[in-house]
Amino acid sequence: MPYKHVKDKRANAALYRARNRKAIRARANSPKYVAMRKVRIAKLRKNPKLHEAFKAWERSYRKKRRMKIIGRKKRCDICKRIIPLKIDHDHVFAKTHCNHGANGKHCKKCRRGRLCGNCNTALGKFQDNLLILGNGRAGRYIKKWKTILTGENQ
Repeated sequence: MPYKHVKDKRANAALYRARNRKAIRARANSPKYVAMRKVRIAKLRKNPKLHEAFKAWERSYRKKRRMKIIGRKKRCDICKRIIPLKIDHDHVFAKTHCNHGANGKHCKKCRRGRLCGNCNTALGKFQDNLLILGNGRAGRYIKKWKTILTGENQ
């Protein structure tokens, strides 16, 4: 159930936990979950750096997602027209990090911004080539998202 405000979501989650306390505890103490938890804890104890690396990755991923959500508007990110928008995907990044570009499905990390059909098609035709796109709006858009997704400065 989508919520407009985070406060509503938290309140509903607290209400759910209060109403279903026994079921939640039963799930948490089930043999299947306990076994999974033991395996995870054993891995982390063997290599605490793994745990720290995972936490660092998770923080950076959440920050990138937050930047995407904050930056959303009802206009195309390149031409600024108010028309039906489509989600733009970075196909090169998708193939290197999750291989979802091969089967036509993209994970949330591969999504860049919201573009109109014309701008999205143009980026696809130019294959995100900065030499062709130059320093115009489209070039700046590609540079911005390369920095966000990969951490590289182009």
